[in-house]
Amino acid sequence: ERNQSLRTAYVKHLENVLTRIGVRNAAARAKAVYDFEVKIAESHWDKNDSSDATKTYNKLSLTELQKAAPGFDWTAFVRGIGVKENHLIVAQPSAFTAEAKLLAAAPMEVVRDLLSVRAMDAYSDVLPEAVANESFAFYGTALSGTPQMQERWKRAVDFTTSYLGDDVGKVYVSKYFTAETKAAMDTLVRNVIDAMGRRIDTLDWMQAETKVKARQKL
Repeated sequence: ERNQSLRTAYVKHLENVLTRIGVRNAAARAKAVYDFEVKIAESHWDKNDSSDATKTYNKLSLTELQKAAPGFDWTAFVRGIGVKENHLIVAQPSAFTAEAKLLAAAPMEVVRDLLSVRAMDAYSDVLPEAVANESFAFYGTALSGTPQMQERWKRAVDFTTSYLGDDVGKVYVSKYFTAETKAAMDTLVRNVIDAMGRRIDTLDWMQAETKVKARQKL
């Protein structure tokens, strides 16, 4: 029953987003996007097969993957993200093949509408408040049960620390992490290491050669 209510809410979310970006016949086009996503979902494996380590270990070359799921330049994609290997582990090969066929057969309007909604949802936090509220109403409240969205300034802080974590960290350290604090932390870490070393030395169930290796790891 809850899943059915979520499906209804999701279709309405699709319609609301498409309406906001000026799409005509938003209700019908939202239903078309939903039906397309249902077909994609049905091509995926169930929980049992997805958690089977043997079934999900499928080593495919880039050439084999290209044949299994044509219509997308896998080599360009893999090289573009910095991967040099020529083989990948594909968890659900049949799903890749099915999705490739679905995409090839889907009307361009449906694919474009789906990607448009995804883009709006992905960047909702930095778009006008009405867009953020619409996205949160489904993903935050309906789907996750969160009653209220964070204030915009808190979301801005989270965004900054997520994408500029190292830079923010340097500013924080320069202001709050004094030399005395660093010295105290170094002492704490050394004490922990020393205590772990003493514990290794006194273990009666560990052989001497194993203790040497444990000490090296420590």
